[in-house]
Amino acid sequence: MVSLRIGGPFKLPRGRTSQLCLIFVLVATIEIGHGPWPSSVHGGAVGLREKLSAYEQFRFRRQIEESESNGLYDATDSVLSLTAANLKERVFNQPHASLVEFYNSYCGFCRRFAPIWKQLAVDILGWQKLVQVTALDCSRDENNAICREFEVMAYPTIRFFAPHYTDGERKIGEPLKEHDGQRIVDRLVEFMQHVENKPSNWPNLTAINRTDDKATLFELDGAGSTRPKFVYLINEKDTNATIGMQVILDFHDTPEAVVYRVHDATASANGLSVVDGSSLSVISLPIDEYSREKIRQAIQSHLRQHHILVTDVSTKSTVKKAGDGGATTEQNISALMEHKQEAAIRAKVKELGPAVVYQADLEEAVRFALFHEIARFKTIDGER
Repeated sequence: MVSLRIGGPFKLPRGRTSQLCLIFVLVATIEIGHGPWPSSVHGGAVGLREKLSAYEQFRFRRQIEESESNGLYDATDSVLSLTAANLKERVFNQPHASLVEFYNSYCGFCRRFAPIWKQLAVDILGWQKLVQVTALDCSRDENNAICREFEVMAYPTIRFFAPHYTDGERKIGEPLKEHDGQRIVDRLVEFMQHVENKPSNWPNLTAINRTDDKATLFELDGAGSTRPKFVYLINEKDTNATIGMQVILDFHDTPEAVVYRVHDATASANGLSVVDGSSLSVISLPIDEYSREKIRQAIQSHLRQHHILVTDVSTKSTVKKAGDGGATTEQNISALMEHKQEAAIRAKVKELGPAVVYQADLEEAVRFALFHEIARFKTIDGER
């Protein structure tokens, strides 16, 4: 119920009935359950947002942002989300390497880069015992200090931390300036190739010289405690190529097989061959093209022929093409964040119950009285 109390009669100037040209004392009283108050909003989230004042919208938005630490990544992704509280614990003095993206969830470029980072994590998921793909949101207040400590000056900033990386002054990791998925992988394997303090499960990524004594291939460091059944040799004419190293990492956890890069300057082309551990015979395996995927498929096919199962970690894109309706875009990420905020607002309103009066309700009551009820009268006197 809205009550207007005026000290005496007041007349509006002739011809100005559409405008309120008066100074008055407006006393608004609200009784829960009475009066023409807006009913509960059903349907779209936009209606609920419009019922809240700008201050209330900001307050609830901050609450949902502060209650979630996922930022642009969540549990459905292969990216491990870090915070200031656990970054050093997860990165320093670990038996694996870490690839960390420092980002800002409000940064437009970071949102466009997020699908690339997610896909990268999927592409090298089979390497997770050796390197983990992680991310930390610098837009959160509690992460500001750690981002300054690691000298994050732009977003996104990508750093590589080798296994057994120790804390210390200016120990902020090795920078990766690439933002293309494949270039990041190329740079990553180069870092992994030159790791000094290698864990016991670290594969040999250095190219070996071709040898006629095939038995030595089964005795090289990196073959593991169990003698493999097959040794696969990837001949790369370009010693700076990374495809061979990527395939080595793909099969590093397959005890029945070991993959090596071989540098043979006399070879006419890149190729793939396999050495049988029982007979030491060498067989050339055909590949349609020299790529990580094709070499992987050839090795997997050969292993399956010998009844050796290999965990198939997909390297195919999980990001749909434009027009598929499911592509991860900046707009979709923004919509997801909006949806989470609206859900949090609805939950908070339900928790507070019907006895709470919102600032938005008071503002709406005053606005309705000024522009609808008062404007109907030329003279306002007494109590209405």
